[in-house]
Amino acid sequence: MRDVADGQRLRSALRLIAERFDVTFLITAQQDVLISGISGDDREAIAHLLVTHHVRAVEELGLVERSALACPALPTCGQAWPKPNVDCPTLLNRCRTR
Repeated sequence: MRDVADGQRLRSALRLIAERFDVTFLITAQQDVLISGISGDDREAIAHLLVTHHVRAVEELGLVERSALACPALPTCGQAWPKPNVDCPTLLNRCRTR
């Protein structure tokens, strides 16, 4: 998980959420990050923080993006990508524009 220059700053957003709010983070088998235990009073502030860090909501993602995985298991897996954090978004952008 990382911040992208001139783009989504997911890492920074999650760090700020962890520092400012009493929430729990869950990571799913699909590599999704869920924020759980958000109080009603904090929901709007967290949503605003994610928007200002350019983190897209699940409703904004296409079907391919929702289920895409970037596996960094090289060299143990022959199907792994050498640069998953770079190649996966590039490939998804190409699929979306076609």
